[in-house]
Amino acid sequence: MDLKARFYKRFSELFNHPSKSLEARYRYSEVLQEVWYSQGIELVEALILLMPRRCAAVIEAQGG
Repeated sequence: MDLKARFYKRFSELFNHPSKSLEARYRYSEVLQEVWYSQGIELVEALILLMPRRCAAVIEAQGG
């Protein structure tokens, strides 16, 4: 499961609905940090391995 899906699942478990209030933004931050750190090193390694391909795509698209 990717980071976005894990975040949405975890946030939905903790809170009933999304909100744009300052308190909700703070909670989003907390949940995002929790999910990010629970991913472990595997996610970081996967992102590092994808970086050369992503950089090449940006160069080929001339930044677009």
